[in-house]
Amino acid sequence: MSVPVSNPNQVGVFYGQSWAMVSYLINKGGPSTFGKLMATIKAGKRYDQAISEVYGFADLNAFESAFKSAVGAPQQTSPTVRPTTAATPTPRAQASATATRTSAAAASPGAGDDDSIGRGTIVIGGIAVLFLLAAVFALLISLMMANNRKSSAGNSPGSPPPESR
Repeated sequence: MSVPVSNPNQVGVFYGQSWAMVSYLINKGGPSTFGKLMATIKAGKRYDQAISEVYGFADLNAFESAFKSAVGAPQQTSPTVRPTTAATPTPRAQASATATRTSAAAASPGAGDDDSIGRGTIVIGGIAVLFLLAAVFALLISLMMANNRKSSAGNSPGSPPPESR
């Protein structure tokens, strides 16, 4: 819920969910309480701290759980990091683990794959290269102009005229 989608086809879902969350908070505490939340964030508090301070949620997970309950969305259970006993996973557990890894990788590109580079990283790198090329181009132009000034300084109006016969 706290990470914007990177899939352009799901942007509408992200904005719809954002609207529903804001609507939930306004219905819960009224417009003035929501205004206090925004003022607290603007004053420098992180979102999780501000929502805890203003609305009394223990953390973002508590807010998410309350929000999902209010809108009738199913609660997501989080799996344990590793099994407490050495057990052979069932085919259903293996499929569930694969689906979880796949959805996590889709939610944030490059998150489940250490060898991949996210699209944002490539775009930022490309922009940095363009700025570097522009800086080199500007340096070359300034050097060329400085050389032109030096070469034309010998032909300036203040230099002595050539001798006439």
